[in-house]
Amino acid sequence: MNAKPLFQLFITVFLLGIFSVATVDAQEATNEEPGKKKKKDKEEQVEPEEQAEDKLIRERQPLRRFSVGIHAGVTLPYTDIRQYDWWRVTKPKSEYQLAFGARGTFMVNSVLGIQGDLKYGKLQGIMKNSNNWEEDFQHWAFVKSTDHSLNADKPPYLFKQPPYFTTNIFQMNVNAYINISNLWANLNKLIKQSNNTIPIKERKVNIYTFLGMGMIFFDSEIKSLRTDKPSNLGYTTGGSSGKTTETVVPIGAGLKYKISKVVDLGLEVEYDIVNTDKLDAVNSDFRPGNDRYAYANLNLGFKLGSKKQDKDHLDWVNPHEIGHMDLQVQIDGIGNPDDTDGDGVPDMFDQDNETPPNTKVDGSGVALDTDGDGVADSQDLDPLTPKGVIVNAEGAPLDSDNDGVPDGIDVEPNTTPNTLVNFEGQTIDLGNDAEGASAFGMIALPSIFFNTDKAAVRSQYDERMALYARVLKENENIKLMLTGHADATGAEKYNDNLSRERSQAVADKLTKDYGVDASKLQIEHLGETQPLSPSILKVNRRVDVTLMK
Repeated sequence: MNAKPLFQLFITVFLLGIFSVATVDAQEATNEEPGKKKKKDKEEQVEPEEQAEDKLIRERQPLRRFSVGIHAGVTLPYTDIRQYDWWRVTKPKSEYQLAFGARGTFMVNSVLGIQGDLKYGKLQGIMKNSNNWEEDFQHWAFVKSTDHSLNADKPPYLFKQPPYFTTNIFQMNVNAYINISNLWANLNKLIKQSNNTIPIKERKVNIYTFLGMGMIFFDSEIKSLRTDKPSNLGYTTGGSSGKTTETVVPIGAGLKYKISKVVDLGLEVEYDIVNTDKLDAVNSDFRPGNDRYAYANLNLGFKLGSKKQDKDHLDWVNPHEIGHMDLQVQIDGIGNPDDTDGDGVPDMFDQDNETPPNTKVDGSGVALDTDGDGVADSQDLDPLTPKGVIVNAEGAPLDSDNDGVPDGIDVEPNTTPNTLVNFEGQTIDLGNDAEGASAFGMIALPSIFFNTDKAAVRSQYDERMALYARVLKENENIKLMLTGHADATGAEKYNDNLSRERSQAVADKLTKDYGVDASKLQIEHLGETQPLSPSILKVNRRVDVTLMK
């Protein structure tokens, strides 16, 4: 079968494919269909906020994995019948022969793919007569032949006329395709580009290699280079290998250029090792080993996918690169974002665009509420209200019965006015005499809490202090133990002094502001040694008040 007409047809399709792709790209760049124009107009009507969000956050669809391609090039034999190792014979016949084929590739990931390849072409090796190349003919001394038109009629049976072999080949391979560009992705380079705000350019060139296994079909024939007559020198009496099927190992490498997201143009070199020494119809010890041949080609690839898949193909996308590129898109999209309420959080991320001025907010733009009472810290009179306490609109704890224990944690929310209660709001019965007073022993009263690194008693405790003073004045046998504490922030010695200052501040307020006899107050300080909570530091900054006889 003559491969030349098929090859000419293949080249025509190859060139038409390149021309059509270039034409389509040019049309898309200069023209718009009416339908597409309308669609674009609709997109322009989208709210600016939605456009900004779409630009910032790109929802990637699954990448394309499958591609098909066609290739065409020349074959070069590395067989027993050939003149040179590196140079090639071109006259009177040429060792450069045409071949073409098609392939399909499925990418398992960004580095590894599985490839199926078909190839059809011609292979031809020549040994021409040369007075200076006696060595190339000496191996025929060991090959006997009865064809005296080609060989001498006596030892050493050298060719009187130079031979050549020719055959058509058909080959089927399954290859492991390896994307070297993605395998050797330089993550450090991407990090440096990101740190130096250097844009990461889209890669246009891919380097790859492949290794596979396949079957080759051939029917080699030896002829005289001068007369073009067949010879019986070979595996059969007709000077031919006969119709032969053998295994073959293809090894190759190449590079390809990304014309568009759909089309690639590549240059490739393939080296095929055939599992036989009779590809040229001759088995010779002069050049031992199996026959081989090379195939250099140009190829055109088409990346296929559905509308549900991203236009990018996995072969052209490295996970490191795409991550940095998407991040760069988000950074570029942010630019100088609007911040309506001036809280430092861009409107696109702000969950509350009406935050009052000078209000501290979290990362989502919501005003901070440290104690979780529903009142922002900037408006909260008591930003450290205990959990469960009911507060008013200004964040101050509600105390319906004015017993010093806030509603929500008050066990007796309707205590009679001027009744002494414990820290849970329960009434304390002191009795009517000294014996009654001594019967209760020691009772814990609500504590006084302090701000960070402060020892001043806050005004919100004035009513509670007044109640302590009244109880002390009305009961001669009653005393108060004031125990100062601090959280673990800071040095231990510093915290010990701070806890002493706090207990002393409570005592001074009772004596100076409410006229309590100092002899009815006992003061101690424990520093950071007795925290109520290892994580909630505000409850550790306190003075515990204990009622005792």
